Amino acid sequence: ECSDVLETLSYLSAFSASQWVTTLGRHSKPFNPLLGETFEYVRPDLGYYCVTEQVSHHPPVTALHCEAEKWTFWEEYKLDLKFRGQWVRVLPTGLMHFKVKSTQHHYSWNKPHTVIHNLIFGSLWADHEGEVLIRNHQTGHKAVVVFSSYSKVGSKYKHVAGKVTGH
Repeated sequence: ECSDVLETLSYLSAFSASQWVTTLGRHSKPFNPLLGETFEYVRPDLGYYCVTEQVSHHPPVTALHCEAEKWTFWEEYKLDLKFRGQWVRVLPTGLMHFKVKSTQHHYSWNKPHTVIHNLIFGSLWADHEGEVLIRNHQTGHKAVVVFSSYSKVGSKYKHVAGKVTGH
């Protein structure tokens, strides 16, 4: 429970960045379910459940819905790829959504781009870059989380910065 919209935006900003932390050391093939395949995760001890389904195989599109007593979270995960020989850029096109049930405040945000380097030679590594804009659709408040690419920050690689603003 958050005391105001800005606090909620701060937590959602941290949440939006936290999901990309594990990809930096994970280089295996991503999960690729069959069309119509579902995955359900129920945690009655923590008071939530999640359901995902592969709704399209070519192009791949996955839908996710999670619900608890006080919130609902959902996303559609679609992506475009740009292959450039030695690297590939993953451009997620679906949005993530979070709704607080008590206030009916609806938040949504995009995902950063991911660049996978050294596909053919060298050590494989991933880099996230771009701006994630988190919006409260009821109040107009916004937060921006900036993922800085290695080529732009060098020694500050893996640097993420954010800012929560009013209207």
